[in-house]
Amino acid sequence: TNTPETAIRSASASAMAGDLAASEREDVPQAQVEEAQRLMDEMPRIDAALKNFLSLRLAQGLSPQEDGKPAPASASLAVQGCARVLLKGINAHELAPATEWSHQHPQGKDEPGLDYMGRLSSYKVVHSLWSRCRQAGEKPAKMLGRTTLRTVLPEVTAKILADAEASAKAAGAPAEQLREFLEGFSAVTAERIEEGSQVALDAELVWAQDMKRALAERQQVRRKEAEERKSREAKAAETAAEMRAALSPSEAESSVQIEEVADC
Repeated sequence: TNTPETAIRSASASAMAGDLAASEREDVPQAQVEEAQRLMDEMPRIDAALKNFLSLRLAQGLSPQEDGKPAPASASLAVQGCARVLLKGINAHELAPATEWSHQHPQGKDEPGLDYMGRLSSYKVVHSLWSRCRQAGEKPAKMLGRTTLRTVLPEVTAKILADAEASAKAAGAPAEQLREFLEGFSAVTAERIEEGSQVALDAELVWAQDMKRALAERQQVRRKEAEERKSREAKAAETAAEMRAALSPSEAESSVQIEEVADC
C-alpha cells in the first residue's frame, strides 16, 4: 500500500542509490549502480516482513494448547520481545568492510573465479547501501528488503546468540524460544526453499507487500479447491453407482434352461 511515508522512503532510497557512483572516489561499475537501485526498490522492507512474521507467530500462539486451554498472554509478549530484539539487532548492525569480509568468506575450493567476484561485488553494494542508511540516520530495516537481509541476517543472528542468555532476558522469553524465532525468520528469508513446504507457504505471506490480501487470495484458492474436490467426489460416486447398476443381474432373468442330453 502506498502511503506518504512510503513515498518519502522510496524517494530517499532512489536518491541514495543514484548517488552511489557520484560520491565514490573510484568509478563504480554501472552494474553495481543498477544493483543498488534494485535493492533499494525491493519491497516489502525488512521491518514490514518481520511484522508479518510476528503476526503469523502470534496467530499460531493463539491456538488452543493440548489441554484445550488458551495460550497465556505472556506467550504473546515473549514472541513480541523476540521480534523486538531481532529488529534492534538488525538496525544496530555494522557490516565489515569488503576487504575484511572477503577474508572471512574466501573463494570456495570449487567456486569459479567469476562467481566469487560476483559474490564480492554484491557484498560491496549491500555494504555501501547499509552504511549510507546508517550515516543518513535512517534505519536499514525501513529502507532495504529481502535480498539485503540475506547477507546481514546470519551475522545479526550469530551476534544475538553469542550471548543467548542476555538476549533472551532482553526479549523476555526463554533462550530456546528466541533461538527458534530467529531460525524461523531465517528459514522464510532463505533464497532456496522447498516448493510446497510449510516454510514456503509462510514465506509467501511474510514477504507479501499486502499480507491481508495474500491471505484472502489464499483462502479463495482453498475454497475453489474444496468445491472442485467435492464436485469430483460426487462425480466419482455417480459413476460408481452406474457401474454397479450395469453389473448387477437383471430383474427379468431369462427362463431358458439348458438340459443335459443323454448319450444314445
